[in-house]
Amino acid sequence: MAASMEQDLYNRVSAAKTLAPEARTSSASGTAIDLQGYESAVALIEVGAWTDGTHTYALQESDTTTDGDFADVVDADLQGTEPAVASGSTQNTVHKLGYLGDKRYVRVRVVITAGPSTGLVSAATIVRSHGRHQPST
Repeated sequence: MAASMEQDLYNRVSAAKTLAPEARTSSASGTAIDLQGYESAVALIEVGAWTDGTHTYALQESDTTTDGDFADVVDADLQGTEPAVASGSTQNTVHKLGYLGDKRYVRVRVVITAGPSTGLVSAATIVRSHGRHQPST
């Protein structure tokens, strides 16, 4: 039996990597992801093996792609809790953050403190949905 359009998630979402997967020991800002043409977005922060340091993630927004224009999304425009990873008990998880704001660009930023030597393996992806044109690419 063929899937109906209501079940067709593949053609209704578009994913873009904002933080490439790697072991991080210093703070990093993800690539700006353009939300133009989409009505909703979710950030997926994938946390792998933790060894040391404190890794605090934030969803950021901006009207431009200029690094200095990005600011943390205010709580009223955020669904979920931005993660902080500082021990093995919070490793190997995926965190989901919904974006309710109205800026054109979003990204994930990680701030790393406590001087890690090997850090934490992590990545972040922005999933865009409710595109004005279907299928989404």
